[in-house]
Amino acid sequence: MPNEVRVEISQLNHVVNIVLAKKTVIPADPPFHPRDMRDAMLAQRLSPNPEIDQLVRNFSRDDRLSSDYWRWVLKEYEDDFRSLMRRLGATHPLGDQVETLCVFPLHYVPILILCGRLIGEARRIEVFQYSRGKSWQWPTDTAPQKEHFFYIDDTKGSSTTRSTDAVVSLELTADIDFNAFPEPIKRNIEAGTLPWLRIRAESPNPACITHPEDLAQFTKLARRVVTQVQDVLRAERVHLFGVSPASTLFRFGQILQPGNHADYIIYDRPDRAQPFNSAISISGQAVQDGIPAASATGFSINLR
Repeated sequence: MPNEVRVEISQLNHVVNIVLAKKTVIPADPPFHPRDMRDAMLAQRLSPNPEIDQLVRNFSRDDRLSSDYWRWVLKEYEDDFRSLMRRLGATHPLGDQVETLCVFPLHYVPILILCGRLIGEARRIEVFQYSRGKSWQWPTDTAPQKEHFFYIDDTKGSSTTRSTDAVVSLELTADIDFNAFPEPIKRNIEAGTLPWLRIRAESPNPACITHPEDLAQFTKLARRVVTQVQDVLRAERVHLFGVSPASTLFRFGQILQPGNHADYIIYDRPDRAQPFNSAISISGQAVQDGIPAASATGFSINLR
């Protein structure tokens, strides 16, 4: 056997695979064909585990216009979230004995952020990006985006003055629709009293993440934004909006350290005819539905 082949095989890591799917079970859903996912892992010199964990899947109800929808989601999938936290413990095969955790994310913005937060960065994570209608494999003929293709735009409001609240938006797929923001947020941004940090792309498009280095470039900026919010602004609440590839949303959630971040209110926009609405709120200790209710208590799940 040639030496170069031995080296390649010796560098293979044992992995556990996690799928975040919002529709049907695999292999019925084309984006989650096991063979394609195995090929994607092999291309990254990862030895695929035959078992694939599917989390938060089979949404039988997609009624995001309902005021209690996200409360229903947390209740309906509480067991999934708790199972994931439990299985990430060191005594379980998903814990420290696993060298690499592969994640194939394709879900709603709040779920991607939450699952990223749950999985965190305590172990090696390989996050894949699905190219629409094609594959989970990183294209072999595509170069990474140039340096500074992604950038931080903090021209709207002060980004250096301490503030109780801050806005963060991830805008790699398209520029965010400012008019779809909740009225109080729009009003305060326009008044210059609410800091707004935006991670943007030089030319935003759905296919802007086509190489692992693209995701790495985004991750560096995301860390800077989280640090700015935490150490400079000292914000207690962050209003997070995402119009960005699934891999970047999951990665942003990973950066949020348990017990050591502001409350992140994650917004959801069901369609372009609707405004953004608060979906869930993630604190350092818990996640709860982000729908204000005058007469009812919000549903929460302890994350510790």
